[in-house]
Amino acid sequence: MDTKALTLFSTVYESNSFSQAAAKVYMSPQGIAKMITKLENELNVQLFERTKQGIVPTKSAQRLYEKATDLRVIFQNITMTKSENNIHQEFVNLFIADEFSDYLGFDFFYDFQRRYSNKTLNFVEFPDSMLANAIIERGNIGFIEGPINFEKFNGFFVTENHYCTIMSPGHRLAGETAVQIRDLNKESLATKSKEFQIFNTHLTALVKQQVFPIHTLQTSNDDFIVEFARRNLGIGIVPEYLLELPHFKNLKANNEVIAKPLAGVDLKRDIYFVHVNDRQLSEGEQLFEAYVKGYVTNKK
Repeated sequence: MDTKALTLFSTVYESNSFSQAAAKVYMSPQGIAKMITKLENELNVQLFERTKQGIVPTKSAQRLYEKATDLRVIFQNITMTKSENNIHQEFVNLFIADEFSDYLGFDFFYDFQRRYSNKTLNFVEFPDSMLANAIIERGNIGFIEGPINFEKFNGFFVTENHYCTIMSPGHRLAGETAVQIRDLNKESLATKSKEFQIFNTHLTALVKQQVFPIHTLQTSNDDFIVEFARRNLGIGIVPEYLLELPHFKNLKANNEVIAKPLAGVDLKRDIYFVHVNDRQLSEGEQLFEAYVKGYVTNKK
């Protein structure tokens, strides 16, 4: 728990809404919800009840809100004590495609922070449909899904994420080497929601093949897609790298879910690093752009 988490919590509590709080702090509602869930897990309490009408603060939330201001002051005093040079710290706002930070991994960002201790990265996550406009209106640099509009951005290719199917070992297709795209006809699917460009890519590929699945679950949360598949409610479509993350890797190792390539179509998203055209980059933004270029070069 840190001052950022407490500030976000207080904003949600006062707004009584993830979406209203998100608008105030220039984040996506999904990003806010993730931060609150992380805080709840850290404190081992439920702070908000999720209902069809919205969110309702619990008694634990009320107690935390009453202490939040005092806690923020304490954290700030600790931070100031740790660094006499805190006044010279530059905060670098990094806009990033939702969950792409999972692909890059903790060490990618931590190594930058260690190298440039007077620069602090501030992550701002958005779904694909909102990200480009958010960078233009509120930021300067970020990772976005291609193709990019070169009239608005200058940028370079970083990587591509390929997608696969996941299912329960008890699913009817579990014994197949690969899932053919025609196998998805009338199949219950869990996928990213319409705010994500991969959804439209996926839908276009299906329509071209005259395959019409049942989109049972559309969500921004990969955990829900994996759980949908684990319970044998249908097939999930996720990026391949997801299954190499510790939690999901364990599910795969324990044979709770299995992954299969999707034959007949190559589902992928291209990720670019961009900055807004005709804008001066700060020192921290220039350093981070150079850091990303080094990362791309070393991957080749």
